[in-house]
Amino acid sequence: MKVLDVLKNQIRHLLAYHGGRQIVTVRPERPTISFSFDDVAESAFSAGDRLLQKYQLAGTYYLALGLLGKDTNIGRIIGEENVIDLYKRGNEIGCHTFDHLDAWASDRFSYEDSILKNAVALKKLIPGLQLKTFAYPKGSATPKTKKICEKHFCCSRGIKRGINKNRIDLNLLNGHSIYGDMDSIELYKKIVDRNKTQKGWLIFYTHDVRKNKSRYGCTPQLLEEIISYSIKSGAEIKTVYEAYTSAGHTS
Repeated sequence: MKVLDVLKNQIRHLLAYHGGRQIVTVRPERPTISFSFDDVAESAFSAGDRLLQKYQLAGTYYLALGLLGKDTNIGRIIGEENVIDLYKRGNEIGCHTFDHLDAWASDRFSYEDSILKNAVALKKLIPGLQLKTFAYPKGSATPKTKKICEKHFCCSRGIKRGINKNRIDLNLLNGHSIYGDMDSIELYKKIVDRNKTQKGWLIFYTHDVRKNKSRYGCTPQLLEEIISYSIKSGAEIKTVYEAYTSAGHTS
């Protein structure tokens, strides 16, 4: 069964990668790095945002409002007041569907309804808020959900590792997870160095930021070291939407 599950996931990733594409060419003037947080656990708010603010930077926070205040495997998810605080501090709020839907376990109508429901709920908290970017819950995308997201967002991020450079799919941007502790720092430095050499757009993402991290999170020390090293690399640190608008993309 495990072999079949692996094969099924590989086929799904291939279908998602090759279908529903929106290909553009990007040529950033400088290497660019974005820091993003999926689901947004309380520790991502208390520690992750604090570290970005320390360096006068902003991040992108992908929220599924149906999860607000709930206990999950990455810790408790932030509440409504935290969402407002993140926005007031200059961060970007992105969409993660309302119900944190797995694209492969949802029909396209339910998926789009969840996107619209999330937008309505967020506008009740932050009147006039326009959601510009999206991250696929669990990194799960299908050709159909990619085209749905194209209708509503400028760009959407998955979890396939890689630097966004040259010809990219705006409906499935690459992303690099930040998971682990300081034992992994040299790996992340190499990724930042590669982005500098290739003058690309690197999108980092994580979930919780705490000493006793989950398997989907990192320690505050690791995140701060990556932020600091990214700045020293000469990269521009921008939210996902800011990076999108300055990437110099052409069809």
